[in-house]
Amino acid sequence: MGGVSVIITTYHPGRRGVLDEIARAWLEQPVDQVWVLNSGAQWLPPPPVGGDVRFQIFNLPLDLGNGADYCFALMTSGDYVILADDDMVPLDGFVGRFLEHSDKADILGVMGRIFRGPKYRRDTFPVRGDSVGDSHVAVDFVGVCTFCRREHFGFDVRGLFPVLRNCDDLWWQMKKMPGLSKAVIPLAGLYRDLKEVCKGPTSMFKNIDLRQSRQDFYERHYLGGQYHSAVQKEKDCHVSG
Repeated sequence: MGGVSVIITTYHPGRRGVLDEIARAWLEQPVDQVWVLNSGAQWLPPPPVGGDVRFQIFNLPLDLGNGADYCFALMTSGDYVILADDDMVPLDGFVGRFLEHSDKADILGVMGRIFRGPKYRRDTFPVRGDSVGDSHVAVDFVGVCTFCRREHFGFDVRGLFPVLRNCDDLWWQMKKMPGLSKAVIPLAGLYRDLKEVCKGPTSMFKNIDLRQSRQDFYERHYLGGQYHSAVQKEKDCHVSG
């Protein structure tokens, strides 16, 4: 097994109070690096994590969006790269579970969606790692925290930011890497959502404009013929076989 690097992106000053807890939790995992990309355009001092050399904060002078994640991923040392939100805490065994399932799909995630039509909120079926049982579930998109090999990065990020706010994960998986398989793996008891943060006023899903931007991007690519449901293709193969 190769090494694992973690990239956490943070934007909101209101979430800095939980960064120490999140950083400590990741450093307790079997990982080689934990990098925080501070895209809030305000200097962020390092949390007191005991001088662990695996930890580093990059204070970016402006908000570059999550395209920065995809570029920084190539500068890490890990064979595997985890992209994590700043409102989730990994618990004991979390990264180990991803490594155990590393052969199940190209991109693994904490949660995902199965695409069944052009309306994102209405026509996509959510799947969560804390409720999938004992086996992984094939999906069309994974998010919140993703795990994949480093070779699934290394693409041109022009056109992503600032035009496509709140679409970076869909952009990566629907536009840049539509042919890669995705799966949600069983993670019950292995992570904790910071509900006071992820459901608070800084949550993107509460912003009507950002929700519409996500819907527009999803519908355009779902109907445009470039992206076809990997889950449906797998079902078709079983039927035809």
